[in-house]
Amino acid sequence: AKEGYTRKAFQLYTKMRQRGLKVTGGTYTSLLNACANAPTSKDGLQRIQLLRESMLEKDYEPNVKNYNAMIKAYGRCGDVASAYQIADEMLERKLLMNAETFNFLLQACAGDEEHGFRHALITWHKMLQSGIKPDYYSFGTMLRCVRDCKFGSLDDMRDVLNTICPSPAKDEVKQINSSSADQTIKSQSALNPFSANGSQIELIPSSDDNHLELPNLLLPQPHLGSLVSLADVIKPHERFLLLGGLTGFLEHMKQLEITPDIECFTLMLEVIPPTNAAEKQLLGFVRKIGLKADIDFFNILIKKRSMRFDYASAREVLTMIRTAGLKPDIITYGVLALGCRTQEEARELLQEMQAA
Repeated sequence: AKEGYTRKAFQLYTKMRQRGLKVTGGTYTSLLNACANAPTSKDGLQRIQLLRESMLEKDYEPNVKNYNAMIKAYGRCGDVASAYQIADEMLERKLLMNAETFNFLLQACAGDEEHGFRHALITWHKMLQSGIKPDYYSFGTMLRCVRDCKFGSLDDMRDVLNTICPSPAKDEVKQINSSSADQTIKSQSALNPFSANGSQIELIPSSDDNHLELPNLLLPQPHLGSLVSLADVIKPHERFLLLGGLTGFLEHMKQLEITPDIECFTLMLEVIPPTNAAEKQLLGFVRKIGLKADIDFFNILIKKRSMRFDYASAREVLTMIRTAGLKPDIITYGVLALGCRTQEEARELLQEMQAA
């Protein structure tokens, strides 16, 4: 199941039933995990449906682990709406949702490129309202939502802000947007974040007494900081600023006694502003915590610099790699190739690869 051998897992399940062996909750959890790792989304979704029908036939009532595995499977197979319907079913049955439940819901959000960021914010605050503290995986998945997902329309995002922010911030949001904001998020349940409609957002920073305070929409008392309007928040680093930016995000993790590892910093590297200053600040935090960067981190750094045509800075990362006692891999040379503008530069890079 862990390796994604879905067909083999279900063949073993069929043999269990043929031999009259008892199918336990753990069996269903393993099969659902196999669905989550299925080779195709279509295959995974079909098998989840078959399993759910089998549970109904046997009058089997899923436990929390089964539900969590179902949410995980639906999320990874791209059916975000069904993942939330399963969470609603848990609420209806008065089953206790735990951190794993919410982390799998956040994981489902990360698969929704158009609206995932908005759904993730709602889910995050439902988690806080349930008295569950975010953990390392919660923060990591939120970073993936920042990197990969948009938040849909202006109306939808305004509704999210009206829902998660305390009253003063709500008033501020109403002033920000001159159009009427007489609706809050429409959902079929207490948890479901899906709502209709669409337009765009506008983001303009403002400061009081020359002091600029970044917004932070992840805090238990989320705020908009010095932000007075939302406009064209399209890129990952712009969405990251809504979560406090690099400093605010790390401070929030520190408050919850969560220490980021290099994988977490690699994700942050992908969502900070595309500038040398921002990258140096992040590298400073890595050193301060005492982490050792791996080759994946440096490869992302080279790619980030190459994509903004800062080829000289991209080449400088090779020195960092050697200083860290690491060796370039095939990915390293692949992203360095982005900076080859002449045949001579390409030839030199090939020679470096052959000499390595």
